[in-house]
Amino acid sequence: MTITPNYQFNSVFLSLLDCKQRNIILMGGAGSGKSVAVAQWFIHKTFTLPNHRMALIRKHLKHIRQSQYQEIKLQISKMNLNQVFTFNETDMRIKNNMTGAEIISFGLDDREKIKSIAEISQVWIEECTELDDIDDDQIDLRVRSKNALFLQVVRTFNPIKKTHWLKDKYFGDELPPLGEPVVKTVTQTIDGVEYSFENLILRTNYRHNAFIDSSSLAILERFRTTNPEYYKVYALAEWGDLELGLIFKREFYQEWTVIPSDARGVIYCDPNLSKKGQGDTTAIFSLLFSPSEQKYYITNACCKSFSTTSELLDVVLDYRKDERTKFIGFDGNVNQESQWTEHVANYSRLKGLAYPIIDYKRYRVDELAKMAQIVWCDGSVYFPPGFKYTKEGETILSQLYSFAGKKHTEGHDDAPDALICAIEYIYESGFAFKTQLSNIKF
Repeated sequence: MTITPNYQFNSVFLSLLDCKQRNIILMGGAGSGKSVAVAQWFIHKTFTLPNHRMALIRKHLKHIRQSQYQEIKLQISKMNLNQVFTFNETDMRIKNNMTGAEIISFGLDDREKIKSIAEISQVWIEECTELDDIDDDQIDLRVRSKNALFLQVVRTFNPIKKTHWLKDKYFGDELPPLGEPVVKTVTQTIDGVEYSFENLILRTNYRHNAFIDSSSLAILERFRTTNPEYYKVYALAEWGDLELGLIFKREFYQEWTVIPSDARGVIYCDPNLSKKGQGDTTAIFSLLFSPSEQKYYITNACCKSFSTTSELLDVVLDYRKDERTKFIGFDGNVNQESQWTEHVANYSRLKGLAYPIIDYKRYRVDELAKMAQIVWCDGSVYFPPGFKYTKEGETILSQLYSFAGKKHTEGHDDAPDALICAIEYIYESGFAFKTQLSNIKF
């Protein structure tokens, strides 16, 4: 059987097809098409490199399913090649049955996992800004294969921060020209061993993508006036200075006057208790999404201390009286889920109420913050009228404006945690889809 894949390759990436450099560094803005290009390239490799093993790598394994793995499957489907490949959904493995070439998935949740990489000739690291320099060096060391004709590590990322280790390690002070592959020979010492190899660097932005959709283009162009720093990074593909503290910028606060009739949504909170009303606070958000307006509407929100389970559940179920809210989500590890399942059952018995269904989520806030940041800075989140003048509003907004990520925020971060998770819960519940933003391929 003869198979001829039907590639729709952006011309700026054609140099990758015959590239033999050890390190391929694709620095690009959003919507440049770099992730799609690498997905197609790896499919191409499964036909041209029989019996090779390739790896998809991100900081956290679960994010590969939503990015590289999903993109490769999508491109295989678009090329009508599903009959050629076998997909192992559990392990996120893809095998070309004609050539024996295989693509596996690998997360760096535990740095020791890097040492178990074996017989890998090609690696694609997506969002390599998530990794640190040690991870990067260790991956370089582990990419080796007895039967490989050549070894390659492909790195794709947005130039979010000019002080990032990637800039010093691979670029220096020189900004690569747009759309022109640059090859550099470098010598690097890793664990006392000196290596010489070639790096290929390609910087692209959305203007190099012939297939970008109009909605993604509109979002990027809107950043020109609404968020110049975002425009610099995600549209122009220039080194920026995006701090996590910019997630909820004050100037993008806005209030709704009317909520569209098609808005539906969720309630979300991390149900902490504080004895005698002192100490940790709990933030509760009721968040709706309108598909016609592509906007998010906060109908109710609070951030305060609860001393008893009844007090907290009273507020949650009061918010739930709004028929537009369809699901309730709590943050919960295994122990917390068990405890709150019992609390809710006891509360329902005492109140004589039907047992409310609650989803227990284990979100990683820092990993979801980028999407919330995009939504917020796109002007898509609306608060109730006069919210900023209320006591609850002052508390919640002060936390949002000062939030710099879980690892960097001092003091309370309950409100930003809850809002970020509520936005993700909206997606998971099917009320909104990441189509417009995911099409941008950050």
